[in-house]
Amino acid sequence: MMTLALIVLALAFPLHEPGGARLRRVLISVVGRAGLDGVSPHRSWSRGEDTAPYRFGKFMVPLRAEEPKKALYAASTNPPSIISLGQDGRLVYDTDERGNRVPDFSRCGYAGGDKTIPDTPVRVVVAPASGDSAARIQKAIDVVAGLAPVTNGVRGAVLLLKGRHEVFGGLRLDASGVVLRGQRSGKDGTVLVAAGLDRRTLIRIVGRNDRTNHLGKSWEILDEYVPVGAMSFRVNNASGLKPGDAVTITRRSTQTWIDRLGMTEFGGGQGDFRLRWKPGSRDLVWDRVITQIDADRVTVDAPIMTAIERAIGGGRVEVYSWPRRIGNVGLENVRLESVFDTRNPKDENHSWMAITIENAQDAWVRQVTAEHFAGSMVAIYESGKRVSVEDCVSLAPIIGATRSSQWVR
Repeated sequence: MMTLALIVLALAFPLHEPGGARLRRVLISVVGRAGLDGVSPHRSWSRGEDTAPYRFGKFMVPLRAEEPKKALYAASTNPPSIISLGQDGRLVYDTDERGNRVPDFSRCGYAGGDKTIPDTPVRVVVAPASGDSAARIQKAIDVVAGLAPVTNGVRGAVLLLKGRHEVFGGLRLDASGVVLRGQRSGKDGTVLVAAGLDRRTLIRIVGRNDRTNHLGKSWEILDEYVPVGAMSFRVNNASGLKPGDAVTITRRSTQTWIDRLGMTEFGGGQGDFRLRWKPGSRDLVWDRVITQIDADRVTVDAPIMTAIERAIGGGRVEVYSWPRRIGNVGLENVRLESVFDTRNPKDENHSWMAITIENAQDAWVRQVTAEHFAGSMVAIYESGKRVSVEDCVSLAPIIGATRSSQWVR
C-alpha cells in the first residue's frame, strides 16, 4: 500500500532527461531492491517503451510492472554463518575475503572484563536533610577523595542514606577510587533529586583532559589494509614501543576518502560549504594498550572497529600519557529524579543529563534508576574507556516532542 501511495504521488511530477531521452532502468521495487540489501522483491517496476517515468523526491517511479527474473533475485537457502559456536564452546567468527569480521566486544566494560567491580568500603555517611544538600554531599565526596587508596585502587564510598536528597546544581566525582552509593534505587530508597528549573548535569564523573604524546613521535601503519576486527598490524620500525604502552590508533580522514564517499556536498545539490566534510574533521581514534610486539607487528588489547586503508590515508600510532584521567570510580544503588514544570509536559528547563563520564576509565554505574531527565541517563563521552553500565533503568523523559535527545548512550 505504501508503494502504491508513492506511485500516486509521483504522477504529479513528470521527468524527462535533456533532449527528451527517457531513463531505461529499474528504479524502485515494492519490497526491496536486490543488490543493495539482499531483499527479494515480489515485483519490480520498470519503464516500458510506452511509459514515462515520474519523479518522487529523488526516486523514479514508472508506470508498468513486470515480474523479476528469479535467478537474479534468488537468495541462498544456506547463508554463511557469521558467528557460530565452536566444539569447545567458544564463539567462532567468520571473515570475508579481506579479513573483515564482527568485532569482539568482550573487552568492553570495567577493567576490560579481567576483574569484577570492587566492593568498596563505606568511609562517610550522609543522612537526608531538608533544603539543598549539594554542599554536604560534595564535601563528603571530597573527604573520601583525600584518603589514601587501598590495594585494589579504591579509596572508599560515600553512603547516602535512604530518603530524599535535593541538589540545586550538580555533584562531581573527580578523583580516582571514589564511589557514591545509595540504599536501593526504588522510590523508598535513596532518591537524589535534581531540584531547580535549569539545564545541567546532576552527576559528573570527570577527570582532567591532560593527555599528551609525551614521546613526541608517531608510527605509521604499513599494512595496505587492516580489516575490521583486527587486533594487530605492522608499523614502520617498532622500536620505542613496548607491551603495556597506552596508545591511540588514528584512522585519517583525508580528502581522498572524503571524495570517495561523495561528501564534498551535503547532497541534493546543496553546495553550502558549511556542510562539506573537511580533511581531519572525521578522524577515528581508538584508545588501546599494546599487548605484544613481534618484529614490526604490534598487537593490541581490543579490535579495530573500522578498516584502515593505506590507499586513502592509512593510520598512525602514538604513545600517550594521561596522568589525571581518573579510574576506579562509580555510582550505585540510587534513584535519580529531575524536577520539572508539571504544568508543561514538554518542559526543557530542567536537568538534562543524569550522569556524564569523561576523562575516566574503569568506571561503573550499576543498579541506578533515572526519571524525568531530558537527555541521557548515562552519557559516556569519547574520553571514557572501559565503563560498565549494569542493571539501570531510564524512565519517563520530559522534553519537547520534536527533540531527538531522548536516549541512553
